[in-house]
Amino acid sequence: MEAAIYRYKTDARADDVITVGQKEFIPQIKQLPGFVGHYTIDLGKNESLFLVLFQESSQVQQFHKMAQDWIQKKLAPQFSAPYNQAPLEVSFGHVKSLNTPTERHFDAVSSI
Repeated sequence: MEAAIYRYKTDARADDVITVGQKEFIPQIKQLPGFVGHYTIDLGKNESLFLVLFQESSQVQQFHKMAQDWIQKKLAPQFSAPYNQAPLEVSFGHVKSLNTPTERHFDAVSSI
């Protein structure tokens, strides 16, 4: 499995941004080949983390291009700063899944 991890600056409208993403963007990425899952994590202090998982690295790269385009065309005009700015951090890497009878762990073992 392969992952893209994005850390973003947010503000009090973060829930509204997530709602727009859930309604408009997530249905699009679920249609991409190799899609496994996505997670949004509130890090506090006006930061969020978005994690998306695909089967292969080429699929993550296709997602990345699609995400950049959607942010520029939809999110930035609607919400402006800080949502019109690049992520604070972006990582791509292989994900190693370690399974136990009661838990499922995802450990990113490499990033760019």
